[in-house]
Amino acid sequence: MSQTQANGAPERNGTPQYSGTKELGSNIALFVLCFILLLGCLYTLGMYPEGGWSWWIVAVLLYGVTFIIPLWFLPSKTNEKARTSGTDLSLK
Repeated sequence: MSQTQANGAPERNGTPQYSGTKELGSNIALFVLCFILLLGCLYTLGMYPEGGWSWWIVAVLLYGVTFIIPLWFLPSKTNEKARTSGTDLSLK
């Protein structure tokens, strides 16, 4: 069980904790996936003039998915213990 300070922040044990700590494999896999999607987006943008408007729509969708995936799978967890029911206690 972790202890909390008077201001609601969790106690530190001397080792800094960051959002991606101990997640190296999944971070690399997610980076590779997003990079492949971005390259796919650039490829489909290159096919746009001859291929018609459908390639442009595919490119825009790939571009959006490329930058939304990290927001879904890599949320910030650095202040997770100081949060209760949507309220960040360390900012009060």
